[in-house]
Amino acid sequence: MLEATEVTKKVYVFEPDELEALLEKTREEVRTKYLIGETWTIEDINKRLRGKRRGDITAHIIIPKLDELLSIGALLMYPHSAGGDGNRYLFRATRMAQWLEDNMDQISKGGWHND
Repeated sequence: MLEATEVTKKVYVFEPDELEALLEKTREEVRTKYLIGETWTIEDINKRLRGKRRGDITAHIIIPKLDELLSIGALLMYPHSAGGDGNRYLFRATRMAQWLEDNMDQISKGGWHND
């Protein structure tokens, strides 16, 4: 015979702004945890930017913001041809992901052009 079991659960009620803040905090924690200790190459950035051409990424996103990327620790290594000490671009994933997010409006407009 089946027995009834009483279950007591807490139900939380959030205001829309509170819920959105909680969701964003959770998203950020997941992103950060997933990216900690990871490095990215240009190809990884290309995937995240949905197929922008490598040449456009370097010419209109990376090179114009090279000093900024170095100063925030997003860029770990870059090619000799760009004045660096390596043979390819290598990025710290956590910092580069945040930088891309912070600059997505400009990136989606084609990046920075030296006019």
